[in-house]
Amino acid sequence: MAKRAATARTQTSPALRLSATQLKVIACITMAIDHSAILGPDYPTRYLMKCIGRIAFPIFIFLIAEGCAKTHDRQRYVLRLAAGALVSQIPWIIFQRFELHMYFSTNVFVTLALAALSTYGVDELHKRPLLGIAVIAGCYGATQLLHSDWKTVGVLVCAALYGLRALPPRYARIGQLCIIALTWLWLGQPTGLFALIPLALYSGKRGGECMGELAKWGFYAFYPLHLLVIVAVGTFL
Repeated sequence: MAKRAATARTQTSPALRLSATQLKVIACITMAIDHSAILGPDYPTRYLMKCIGRIAFPIFIFLIAEGCAKTHDRQRYVLRLAAGALVSQIPWIIFQRFELHMYFSTNVFVTLALAALSTYGVDELHKRPLLGIAVIAGCYGATQLLHSDWKTVGVLVCAALYGLRALPPRYARIGQLCIIALTWLWLGQPTGLFALIPLALYSGKRGGECMGELAKWGFYAFYPLHLLVIVAVGTFL
């Protein structure tokens, strides 16, 4: 009986695990709901959509830390994020003007690129701690100067999540989830805690192999395209 139960758990558990690609899909959907809140018919609807959208960034920043640890070429990974930031800036400005936000800011890819760059600083902490601190502080300072989206926590949370990977896997994951939980409680955005559910189910696998390069570049393209679609829909409504 015990053996049969163990076999059943082994057979069903893979279905309850999520790959990095599946996490990206969840993050993109919730981000799109967040940004689409401007099209909501009334305040309660818009507020609900914004609450759902709080799920997106914890997943994105977790995946940046994972990507920096697992990529074969971290430099190219950072450069891809930087390219995404450049391509997305004009759509972001158009979207910000549509939302009637007239102050200067840069898009979330800027934060993600600088967060990825900060992991070099984490690697230096054991060998050259002053250099490591300088790199992390420099990346954080750049997000402030550029007024990038999620500038308050992006770099610091990513550096912490990446650094925790030095622990045994089980303790690392618990620590990462605790960092995210405490950060989003501190931000006063408790619905962001719902991101802990898919993150706790993360399998550690990339996934999306059947889609090849489409899976990788599709996620980069989604961000600027969905902003332009929202603006287009809002313009003709």
